Amino acid sequence: MEHDDLKSYAGEPVRFVRELLKGDPWSRQEEILRALLEQPRVTVRSCHGVGKTWMAASAALWFLYTRAPVAVLTTAPTHRQVREVLWREIRRLHRQMGARAGKAEIRETALRLSEDRFALGLTTDEPDRFQGFHAPHVLVIVDEASGVDDAIFEAVDGVLTSEEARLLLIGNPLHTRGRFYESHRKEGWAQFGISALDTPNVQGRDLDDPAQRNAPAPVPGLVTARWVWERRADWGEDSPLYQARVLGEFPDQASDALIRLSWIHAAVDRGKQPRREAGPHPVEMGVDVARFGGCETVACIRQGARVLALEAWRDADLMESAGRIVRLAREYGAQGVKVDSAGVGGGVTDRLREQGINGVVDVNVGRSPRDSSRFGLLRDEIFFGLRDRFRDGDITLPHDPRLVAQLAALTYTINSRGQQQVESKSRLDLRGMASPDRADALALAFAVTPAPRPAVVTVGRSR
Repeated sequence: MEHDDLKSYAGEPVRFVRELLKGDPWSRQEEILRALLEQPRVTVRSCHGVGKTWMAASAALWFLYTRAPVAVLTTAPTHRQVREVLWREIRRLHRQMGARAGKAEIRETALRLSEDRFALGLTTDEPDRFQGFHAPHVLVIVDEASGVDDAIFEAVDGVLTSEEARLLLIGNPLHTRGRFYESHRKEGWAQFGISALDTPNVQGRDLDDPAQRNAPAPVPGLVTARWVWERRADWGEDSPLYQARVLGEFPDQASDALIRLSWIHAAVDRGKQPRREAGPHPVEMGVDVARFGGCETVACIRQGARVLALEAWRDADLMESAGRIVRLAREYGAQGVKVDSAGVGGGVTDRLREQGINGVVDVNVGRSPRDSSRFGLLRDEIFFGLRDRFRDGDITLPHDPRLVAQLAALTYTINSRGQQQVESKSRLDLRGMASPDRADALALAFAVTPAPRPAVVTVGRSR
């Protein structure tokens, strides 16, 4: 039978990858591929950029071509991830096999060798699609497993009934709940964690030595030492984002975290979906003003629950910053511009009104809140309002790693009067965390504020 000559690779996944897929797996990838030989359940939490998708695609082709009858099923949180991430790699590697691939019917998310030898990519919005797949040999691969609902895992369990069934979970450890998280804490799983510090391009390098971190990466496509150094500088080693994206560990997000990392990632995921009509909601801006130094001036523009844009700049005087804000307000048709007026921000609000910008609101976040029984300052009240939006899924963010890191770093305490207080910028600085300028602008954009003062009317100048 065609393809039977490849069954000799059934017990040698690494040799299959090297000889047929022309790949060169590094040590941890070899360990995971070999684990699929003996272990029915393998789970891999990893940092960004370690080749986990390549490894999963390689495993899919090895299992499919070395067994019969066989079914390989793959899934991920969205159809886009199924089609454009894992299956794009499967199709690429299949081409690498050349003539050894034999006669095969390959489509966008399907590869069929015969009636009883096939691989399929399934979406997670239809658990029923996983029913009815039974074969002596079954491999199920769940990509980005941290974002897959428990209902899908329950459907997958119904497929894994044969003696030669295998389950491979791979993903970034973003959520401290769900089946992917539990798989790293229960017996019966071969558990792997991949840190960027263990990869060939980073291992053994001194990140504080510019020559070492900027030296050429020996393995193209894998995470680099410079990337790790930049993430450490941007996020801080104690950041939940650093733990998940760099160290490949589930974030140690304590009970005092203001906004859960899973809520933040859910908001970013919503931003990747096709944009819907915003309806009658006005466009509003939140502006956090800096002057010189390491801080950024940030303007956040939103309409309804969706953040339309986030623009940031450094080392600009107040008039230059005011000019940029005027341009953005006019470009997006903002009907409300909320500016942190504490410190240098007051001069900016005066200039905006002078330029005829309507809807300008001075927001002094250091003043008393409306509900002083619950909050110490207005800043606390605004941020807890933002927290409620994240909790309720009523906010949509663009992909902005610095914003995500700043939001995830915020903590809160309860003082002796029972008031909730968000961690101050000075406390964040003591922890070595960046000033949360982007998070501040976001909070201002969604803040409920008093009615704005009217713009200044100047003779000969339009509003």
